[in-house]
Amino acid sequence: MGNIIVYNTTRKRVYYQGGEYMCTILRKIRNKTPYDLLAEYDVSQKPPVDISKLLENIGISTIAKDFSEIEHLMEADAGSILGAAFSNGNNLAIFYKKNESLHRKKFTIAHELAHCCLDCPNDESSHIEFRLGPCMNLSDEDIKKEERANVFAGQLLIPSAPLITYYDKMIVPSLTELAKIFDVSSSVMSARLDFLKLPYFKDDFSE
Repeated sequence: MGNIIVYNTTRKRVYYQGGEYMCTILRKIRNKTPYDLLAEYDVSQKPPVDISKLLENIGISTIAKDFSEIEHLMEADAGSILGAAFSNGNNLAIFYKKNESLHRKKFTIAHELAHCCLDCPNDESSHIEFRLGPCMNLSDEDIKKEERANVFAGQLLIPSAPLITYYDKMIVPSLTELAKIFDVSSSVMSARLDFLKLPYFKDDFSE
């Protein structure tokens, strides 16, 4: 039998009975790269990337959620759950924190999609994965998974080809302008530029 997997504050697993077969959507996107997803589901890399269209084409629902009750049940700090992905049978939904800003919402959705592609077991019909904040006590393995999901989300929201095209047109690459072009936060753009080792002018000190 498969299982629903819930992570508590120390990322220990709690198992509940699930089904025998992997969710169809998870099977289709398993091990896909961000560029695979954009190409296969007919979404342009031209900024800003239409992540809503991507999810619609894949068949993934998105739902705003107040996680306070779940945080209480998990004995987690208030505000520590940032998002979640839940599959059941052939349905897959990504939950994001209610009342979050548009940029945080987009990144959470992209981050959870990363976990769906990279980390979901292949023998479960039901699965829950939470995105936990930096205040949580994570194992080294889970920290690596979170970092990998962050890189995936950055690649999805800020594909390298169009980024470099816009970057090369700027005499002084501006963090703020690049973030506006791709409709992401300055912190997400900064992380992406750092990952690609592209120097830039940090003209936004608000994040």
